[in-house]
Amino acid sequence: MFLLGLPVVARAQQNLSLSLEQAKEHAVTYNRTLLKAGISIEEAQESLWQAISAGLPQVEAKVDYSNYLGFSMSFGGQSIAFNPTSNAQLTASQLIFSGQYWVGIEMAKLAKNLAEKNVAKTELEVKQSVSLSYYAILLAEQNKDILKKNIENMRDIHKRTKDIANVGLLELTDAEQLEVQVMNLDATLISLDRQIELAYNMLRLQLGVEHDTQITLTSNINDLTNKISLQTLLSQEFSLDNNIDFQLLKSQEELQKKQITLNKTAYLPTIAGFYSYTYKIKKPAFDMSPANMVGLQATIPIFSSFQRKSKVKQSQIQLKALQTDIKQVEDQLLIQEKQLRFNLQTASDQYALQQKNVDVARRVFESSKRKHEQGLLSSLDLTTANTNYLQAESGLLTAKNELLKAQTELLKLLGIL
Repeated sequence: MFLLGLPVVARAQQNLSLSLEQAKEHAVTYNRTLLKAGISIEEAQESLWQAISAGLPQVEAKVDYSNYLGFSMSFGGQSIAFNPTSNAQLTASQLIFSGQYWVGIEMAKLAKNLAEKNVAKTELEVKQSVSLSYYAILLAEQNKDILKKNIENMRDIHKRTKDIANVGLLELTDAEQLEVQVMNLDATLISLDRQIELAYNMLRLQLGVEHDTQITLTSNINDLTNKISLQTLLSQEFSLDNNIDFQLLKSQEELQKKQITLNKTAYLPTIAGFYSYTYKIKKPAFDMSPANMVGLQATIPIFSSFQRKSKVKQSQIQLKALQTDIKQVEDQLLIQEKQLRFNLQTASDQYALQQKNVDVARRVFESSKRKHEQGLLSSLDLTTANTNYLQAESGLLTAKNELLKAQTELLKLLGIL
């Protein structure tokens, strides 16, 4: 009675039904790696505001109190006591000219742009990972369906073979061989179930959902495979400017150029103006300082033992190295484009070949099954025909996976995943 009276708080289990596109959209919204990358944009925005605010008016207040502990001094035969003093001061300052200030703002803007491109790259990678996990689950489940039907078929064949062997028309070893085949298929099915659950766990992680979320995949693997338009994909033009990796490097190049400009501005003076108001809370015995004061301050660099020159040269060398990297990546991307188009064409050809292979292997197995039922074929030969059929189905699933993977990689390179 006591336990029943306790309040029970239970978290409702979440159920998701997702097509491939919905899964990618969900991951873009909730994937934790992508969410963390998005935080960098907020940080870059705050850095930009920090750079801007450095050139805006700055106001500060200061209060002080001094006590000379009864100290006095003699002057002209008179004793002068140093009374306690206290001041309240308000100071406003304004940057008037600084080359580093303006270049710093430009660099902060470029840093924010770079952060946004990093998020875009992470988004592409997340979409690719979700797509591959989605395909893996669908292919494994299709494999499971094929395997379950095959097990049912082999169980039926084993039962009939055992009945025939019991009346002496077949060797008992024929039935035993089929029984071993069924046991092996059962073990394969159990292993496949575990692989599917691991694949679902990986997808849950990529989607950013709880570990016990039930996920239903609504897209069909055959539909996804059949809707691949080989000619449309191969005819898509590749532009380096649309590739996120190339964009990141070009942004880094712009940032490095600004770094050179920033180092050069160290040769320029910095000019600032200020206004100060001081209120005497406790005045000293003799006070001739004014309450209001306005002024200008100029900092002029003269000689730094070639330190500024060295910084400029270093940044120029770093730019040269980065431009070399950009050229290398440009060549790599152009080569990668050709390779991915070749991979897609090869995967498409292999998929068509495996479809024919499965059709032949299925017909051979059906023919072997009929011959075995008529006593014209041994159980060993039937088992071999069944193994060949399953291997052909496995080869077709592998070909589907390679075709979908090749499509995903090419779409990612083109920046349209």
